Amino acid sequence: MARSISPCEPIFSLGDVRIALDQLQRAGYGINGWEGIVRYPDGTYSHSFPNILGTESNDPESHESWNEYVERSVEFCRWTIEQTATEWDGQPGHELCYAISPKAPPSTMPDG
Repeated sequence: MARSISPCEPIFSLGDVRIALDQLQRAGYGINGWEGIVRYPDGTYSHSFPNILGTESNDPESHESWNEYVERSVEFCRWTIEQTATEWDGQPGHELCYAISPKAPPSTMPDG
């Protein structure tokens, strides 16, 4: 989160989102999805670009283990982020960033 462009949300530039995805995967977090964010030259940012939607919710499937979900969800986000970055044709000075939604591993602590 220290590299996020937002103090409240995990929003990263392309280079930093690659690092964040690696770190989250190693820590056992899945990625529920991502949303495209545009950072303007003055440092402000917006969710208001409808052609950069990101992904729909990417929940675990009933047949997969948590580790399978982590691998699948992170790889899917990596692939779609890289594809979007390649297709990005923004205005000069506008940077495409990525708000990611990590999904914590299920608790291993017994209830109660």
